[in-house]
Amino acid sequence: MTEKTILIIDDQAPMVKILADIFKKENYKIATASNGLLGIKKAIEVTPDLIIMDVMMPVKNGIDAIIELREMDQFKKTPIIVLTAKGGLNDIHTAFEAGANAFLPKPFSPGDVLLEVKKYLQ
Repeated sequence: MTEKTILIIDDQAPMVKILADIFKKENYKIATASNGLLGIKKAIEVTPDLIIMDVMMPVKNGIDAIIELREMDQFKKTPIIVLTAKGGLNDIHTAFEAGANAFLPKPFSPGDVLLEVKKYLQ
């Protein structure tokens, strides 16, 4: 089985490390970016199997990054999980409208994140 690559786009280094550690234990390859703009560039570079996207980031926020990624053919079907501290109904609606496949509020449990990822990376 080929290794699946997860791209983590989040501006909080400790959060990126926590997520990377969770996924590495499950033998996923990890790529990271610290804002939406760098995330788009990294996605084009590594063509991830799944993207974990924060919403509130400098330069380009997660919602704008999702919209931009969804406009590119190679990312129309890539699963995108929004993982954010913005957990209001409006935030959830905005994320799904932009093209997110799933929405998880922070703080999260590692088990919940892994379950969600495994739904998309069989």
